Amino acid sequence: MDSVWEKLHSSQEWGKYPAEDIIRKVMRTYRQRSNREKTKVLELGCGAGANLSFFLSEGFQTFGVDGAPSAIKAAHERFEPLKNENQIFELTCSTFDKIDYPDEFFDLVVDYFAIYANSMSVIETTLANAFRLLKPGGRFYSRSWGTLCDGAGTGEIFEIGTSKNPESGPCCNMGVSHFFSLEELQNLFSQWSEVEITRVFSESVSAFSSDRSESKPVGGQIEEWVVWAVR
Repeated sequence: MDSVWEKLHSSQEWGKYPAEDIIRKVMRTYRQRSNREKTKVLELGCGAGANLSFFLSEGFQTFGVDGAPSAIKAAHERFEPLKNENQIFELTCSTFDKIDYPDEFFDLVVDYFAIYANSMSVIETTLANAFRLLKPGGRFYSRSWGTLCDGAGTGEIFEIGTSKNPESGPCCNMGVSHFFSLEELQNLFSQWSEVEITRVFSESVSAFSSDRSESKPVGGQIEEWVVWAVR
């Protein structure tokens, strides 16, 4: 894990609210609370617990892993008192390629802009680990950056699609960042039984003051990939 993340988590609040897309995707699949109470969820790169709060409140058996000790400490202090007596809340400080749980242990594994911040060798190992950890029929949610995203191809490039400290965009000076192509994702998830890949693209075209008297063009585009896969 790049040391930039420990610096961020130890110096500021980072991620307080759960991602809407995760909420929609998960709740459409796990509608009944009785089913959620039997469902084990692992979030890769859980940070200080923005998404963990959602999983806990909805009754899931909740697990998280992050490489930043400050993030794990903050999440534990914030959410441990919120779990109910029949609920698991377990956090681990670890890199993604060294997660130590039994095979077929989880029903759902979540990656919300987390595994992209690694070299391709670690990404491949992490995805293989996620496949191993999921029960047959278990699901994997992932959201990551695409090659058309602002900042891709900049910074200290050390392998195809991966650089350190991109010079612009959402990963600007954020350490190691990998930007995925569609073909690359299709290859990475080729062994999964079902794979749904959605492209999310946005572009800033102008900025203006409150009275719109000083409109000006601005650059910057964001390409994201959302993967919903079944083991």
